Amino acid sequence: MLQCSPPLALPSVEDSTSCCSGCVPEGRQIYLAQEHYGRDNEESIQRIKEVFVELELERVFKEYEQASYEKLSAEISTQKELPAEVFTALLKKIYKRQK
Repeated sequence: MLQCSPPLALPSVEDSTSCCSGCVPEGRQIYLAQEHYGRDNEESIQRIKEVFVELELERVFKEYEQASYEKLSAEISTQKELPAEVFTALLKKIYKRQK
């Protein structure tokens, strides 16, 4: 299985936005990315989605999101400058959000 460091954001094939910065595609995946990423046609979108599945980007992102949430929650509870509710309200808005 391919090992990936945490991504910055889960990529959106249709929008050509944010790519997993730590996942390293190999061989065929690199070719497919070069040939199809950012193209606005169904075949290219489907090919890139297949690469995302192969790289397990959804799992990688969910693990990253959970770890980030836990780290931020811990930091919120230890800071004393502002009421914790200020930060927890913001965290709740972005944690597990859907596009």
